[in-house]
Amino acid sequence: MRVVAAILTAGLVFSACAVNPGMIRGELAPTERLLVLREPGAKPLRLVKNDNPAGDGFLRTPSRPVRVDDPALGHLIERMLASVQAVDGVGIAAPQVGVNRRLILVQRLDREPQKPFVAYLNPRIEKLSEETVVDWEGCL
Repeated sequence: MRVVAAILTAGLVFSACAVNPGMIRGELAPTERLLVLREPGAKPLRLVKNDNPAGDGFLRTPSRPVRVDDPALGHLIERMLASVQAVDGVGIAAPQVGVNRRLILVQRLDREPQKPFVAYLNPRIEKLSEETVVDWEGCL
């Protein structure tokens, strides 16, 4: 909720387009697929941090779209969920676990407590206000 509140307070509006897979290029690359599928869905992925040049460079690289019909997508979402829950976070993006794709998981408090996380595929910023808010947030 803290992430969602910060986003809404700042006037950020984004959309998640996952309806037409024909417009979305490519499935996960072989290295991404190996990273995701080599462990069970309940196993968290290692977090990429910006505390070193390699991690910082990776996190600053623009992400590629994710395909809705990619067979590895469900497993990636499961592992991202395990990763964010392992550290009691409220949001996570695929690049934070080493997969350079446009996929985020966000905890929503307006959902049932047993399933508060929602996956957004291919989100993009459509509008950004000039107002800024400086506050703590819980996204990894």
